[in-house]
Formats: sequence, structure tokens, C-alpha cells
Amino acid sequence: MNIVVTGGVGFLGRATIHAAFAAGHEAWAFDHHLGHDVLGNLDQLSLSPSMHPDVVIHLAGVLGTDELFDDIERAIQINVTGAARVLDWCHRNGAGYVGITMPPVFPSVYTATKLAADRLASAYHHAYQLPVSHVRAFNAYGPGQAHGPGHPRKIIPSFSVQGWRNEPLLIWGDGEQIVDLVHADDIGRMLVDADHGQRCGPTGDRDHRQHGRDAPHADAPWRDEQPGSVGRDRHRLEPSRLEAPTQLGPAGRHGPVV
Repeated sequence: MNIVVTGGVGFLGRATIHAAFAAGHEAWAFDHHLGHDVLGNLDQLSLSPSMHPDVVIHLAGVLGTDELFDDIERAIQINVTGAARVLDWCHRNGAGYVGITMPPVFPSVYTATKLAADRLASAYHHAYQLPVSHVRAFNAYGPGQAHGPGHPRKIIPSFSVQGWRNEPLLIWGDGEQIVDLVHADDIGRMLVDADHGQRCGPTGDRDHRQHGRDAPHADAPWRDEQPGSVGRDRHRLEPSRLEAPTQLGPAGRHGPVV
């Protein structure tokens, strides 16, 4: 099977392409780092005039939480209009569609745009019988995950960089909040598996869920922490009290998935 991954240069996109190769498929990336644009010429979703995708795994999008309030129109254009254009291209070119979605657990601009794209995919399935699947996966981590200015702050890159710099590990609350982290390799495999058959249910998609292990924020791979207050509702974990980091990897492979 031929698979194109939008956002294929990102850490989830790369993991998905590697999973596609491992499963014996042909796969390639469609990404703005390669000069592509979900608001531009979508004929570039095909690798060549004779190499068309059987399935589009749509991961391209603008990430963020509070910061997207400063750029709502761009988020809507890329995350919603971009998804609609990819769906329409799939409909007109006989390709299946796989998206990544999330539950409405946090009222952010990003969540709103992802849910809108999800509903659009279901609408295309019901109107045109477009093969649609969704993987419900969130709190992802893995090699290549972005960190620093211009990128949303994520727990594993943030803790890793702070730990490498021997800085306090900043967390919100008392560290007892539950987080369920999933490795990028597992999500990539699920996205590729979602291609197979594409038998859609009554809501217009197959919903694949991926889970790691529930764990409090404070139960990071660096243990024996002693939180101390550094501000309202925020604590820090002193590096001098931390053990050496556990090697991170997919759930059940290299130790704690936190």
C-alpha cells in the first residue's frame, strides 16, 4: 500500500513513516519543511504522476494551547480548512483518510480545531462513503519531539532538558495529577494499522485508542524527588535529589513511560 503522511517531518510523522516501512508499505512525507502546504497544491500528495497514495495519514497542523489565542485564524486555516482540503482531495482521488484526534478534555483553540476536523471527516464519510479512520492518541513523546521557543511545552522534553542542565524540574500543582503518555512509535504503528480495511462504524470512523501507563507527574523517570514551592500552585523537583534518568522508550520496552 502507498501511504503519504502530512506533517511527515515531525516526530509523529517520522515514526509513522518508519512504521509504514516496517509493515512493508511504501510511504513518503508531505510537509511544509519540504515546501508543501495543506492550503496550497495538494497534487503534491502524490509522490509522482504514477505514484499515488492509497491512504493519506493527516498529521499536519498547528499545535499549542493558550498561545493559539494569539493566532486563531491561522490555527483554523491550517487545522480545519487544511483538513477539509485534504479530505476533499481524498474523496476526489480515491484515497482513504486517517486522522488523529483527541477527546474534548481541555477547552483550547487546538482542541476546538481538532474536533472540527474530526467532524468534517465523519461528514465526508457519510456524504461520500469516504473511508475514514481516526486514532485517538494524545500526550505523545518520543525522539525528535520539539522543545524551545515557538513550540508548545511538553512534559518529557521539558523535564529532559531541565534535567540535563541540572535545573529544577518545574511542575504545576502537587505532582499527583495523572498523565498517560504514549510513545511515538506506538502511535505510528496504530496510525498505519488504522489503514487496514478502513471499515467505518456508524459515526463514520474507526476509533483506535492508544494508552501508556497512568502515572502522577511527580513519578517521572527521575525518582526520589523532594518538591519545594517556587510559586502559587507550582513546585520544583531539585536535580540534586534525582536519580539518573531511566532510558525512555515505548511502553513496556525500556522502563517507565513517564
